[in-house]
Amino acid sequence: MTRSTGLLLALLLGAATTAHGAIYKWTDSQGGVHYSQQPPTGAKAQEVPPAPPPAENPDTVRSELKSRVDAMQKQQDARSKAEKQKQEAAQKKALRERNCRAARANLQALTSGGRKRYRMPDGSVSYLSSEQTESRIKEARDQIAKSCGPAKGE
Repeated sequence: MTRSTGLLLALLLGAATTAHGAIYKWTDSQGGVHYSQQPPTGAKAQEVPPAPPPAENPDTVRSELKSRVDAMQKQQDARSKAEKQKQEAAQKKALRERNCRAARANLQALTSGGRKRYRMPDGSVSYLSSEQTESRIKEARDQIAKSCGPAKGE
């Protein structure tokens, strides 16, 4: 080994030692926090531990991270689906309740006595025959049974 090669090797080893040397942390008299590779003179310093080494196999880490992200996405999708089903069920329940109230009001109007008249879309008035009234009463009762009873699956 030549003298210049030895000198170069000594410089490189010295640089490597400096690059991986300790880091010190201390607080000055004004409360400012400082970091340095040299410990301060006259101040108490704390040595900061070095960063952990990198993962030995980045592909393994990437694969594990991807599987975790996929699992989180599946959980989020399941939550979203459950929330959507919950909202749909609430909307169906509200619709059934409105239909139930309307059917009961319709039955009340049909069975309250007297002749029933209805305004037609063209503005004219029409009276129901007793057969038509009975048919509409049956329809209202069927609608009440359908809308006011327990929903399927309850």
